[in-house]
Amino acid sequence: MAIQVHFAFLHCESTDDASTDEIIVRWAGQPIFGPRDMEEGSEVDVNQFVLLQGDSGVVELFDEDFPSDDHLGGHIIRKDELGQGFRTALFRNEDANYRLDYEVFQG
Repeated sequence: MAIQVHFAFLHCESTDDASTDEIIVRWAGQPIFGPRDMEEGSEVDVNQFVLLQGDSGVVELFDEDFPSDDHLGGHIIRKDELGQGFRTALFRNEDANYRLDYEVFQG
């Protein structure tokens, strides 16, 4: 059976921009969610399932901006998190503060 990652809720504690961010979630460099407007105190259900190839993978958060997106951070998800229930990835830069709940499972 394959090892999967379920990305659940994304919480915004504070935004990168003055009012709203246009959030994109990327897995292994590919967008899997967004862009989605988020403001301070908001929460969205990402509800995406991806395969974990190898021992680990990287989920990253970006704020869509022109001419280039702002990188808000990355989090390594490891195979050894399998069966540990929901965990939290934190994304923080100078202004932004986001939390993404995820679970690693076999299925």
